[in-house]
Amino acid sequence: TILDAAKADANITRTIESLYTKANQELQQMQRRVEDAKESMRANKAGPSPSHKPKWVMELELWHNQRDPFADISTEVRRAKNTMDTLQLSLEKLDYEIRNLPPPNHTFAMPPHRPLPLTMQRAAHIAKGNNTPFVAKNMIFGMSSVGRKKDYVLSTVASLIQQMSPRERLENKIVVYNAMIPPSAHYEIQKVKQQFDSAIASGLLEVITNPHPTGYPQLKNESALRLRWGDALDRVKWRSKHALDTATIMRHCYSQGYDYYIHLEDDIKAAKNYPTRMRDWMDTNFADRQDWTLLSFYNPWRVKDMDKLKPYNFFGVIGQAFRPADLPLVAEFLTKNFDDSPLDWLFVDLLTKFKGQIVVHTPSFFQHEGRVSSLQGKTQSSHAQDFIDDKPLLRGL
Repeated sequence: TILDAAKADANITRTIESLYTKANQELQQMQRRVEDAKESMRANKAGPSPSHKPKWVMELELWHNQRDPFADISTEVRRAKNTMDTLQLSLEKLDYEIRNLPPPNHTFAMPPHRPLPLTMQRAAHIAKGNNTPFVAKNMIFGMSSVGRKKDYVLSTVASLIQQMSPRERLENKIVVYNAMIPPSAHYEIQKVKQQFDSAIASGLLEVITNPHPTGYPQLKNESALRLRWGDALDRVKWRSKHALDTATIMRHCYSQGYDYYIHLEDDIKAAKNYPTRMRDWMDTNFADRQDWTLLSFYNPWRVKDMDKLKPYNFFGVIGQAFRPADLPLVAEFLTKNFDDSPLDWLFVDLLTKFKGQIVVHTPSFFQHEGRVSSLQGKTQSSHAQDFIDDKPLLRGL
C-alpha cells in the first residue's frame, strides 16, 4: 500500500543527497574539460597571422573551421561529453527523487488505518454503558471551488446535503474550499453561505478560504514554472493552481478525525443516501484489508465491481476515497510537483511511485454535471456511465 511504500529514513535522504552532490561535481568537471578542449582547438586553428600564410592554407583552414566544432576533439573529450549528458539525466532523476522523499519521521501506516465497521462502533458504544446516542465520525467530503462563467457549486452542495438522511447529516461533514483569488470574487460561495447557514451552524458544512488571499507564492514567479507537455503558460498556471488547491483541502481535512476522506469536485450531483451506501460497501469488503490506496465511486467508463485498476487507469478525483493518514503524503507530493503535470497525471505518478492500488465500486454514487471548465475556453465531457440515482433506496434511514 501507499503507507508501506512511503517508509524512508534520514540515512536514505543523506545517501541520495550525497550522490546528487557527487554527480553535480563530476558534471561540472566534465563541462570544464570540454570547454578547455574547445579553447585549445580554437587556439590551434588560429595559427600564425593570415599575412604569413599562403592562400591555399587559408582556404583549407576556412573549410576546416566550418566543420563540426567537435570533429577534432580527442576520444577522451568525446567520452567526457557523453558522460556529461548521462550525468545530466541522472541529476534530473535524483532531483525528482529528493523532491519526493517522505520526511524521515513520517507517521503513515503506524498504526495501520483500519477503522471498525460502523455496526461494531455502535455496539462498542452501547457495551460501554453510554446512555447518549452514538454519533459516528464517518466520512468527510472535500472539494475546492473557483468562480467560472457557469457556476455549479451551489447545486452541488444542495445535492450533497439533500441526498443525506438526518442521521447521515450528523455523522458526515462537507468542506468547501473557496480557492478564488481574491476569495471575495467567488459570488456563488456567498450564496452557499446564505442558503445553507443552518448547515454551517450545525457543523455539517464548512466553508474555508485560501490561506494565501493574494495567490500561492509558488505561482507568483511565472518564469520559474515548468512549461511541459506543450502547454501554454495560462494552462500551466491553471493546472498548477488546481494541484495546490487539492493539496490545501486535503491538509485541512486530514486531522478532523473522520474514518475516511472523499474527494469531490464542485460540479457533481450525488445519489440518495450515498454516505451509508458507500460505508456499507467499504465495511463489507475492506474492514480487514489493507491492499488498497484509493476506493473509487465514480466511473466514466464500464467497469466491474471490485475491479483493481493499475495507476495509469486513474480517471479523476471525483468520488475517490482516501485513508486520512495518507493525506499529508498526497498533499506533499502535489505541492512538490505542482507544475510538472495535470492533476490526474500527478496522481498516476504518485500511485506508480508508491505502488498504489485503485479498487472501484459500481454503480457510481456521483455524476459529473459540469461542462464549462474554470479554464477559459475549456469544456469537459466526463460522465459516469453507471450512475445509481434511479436505484431503490436503502431502508431504515
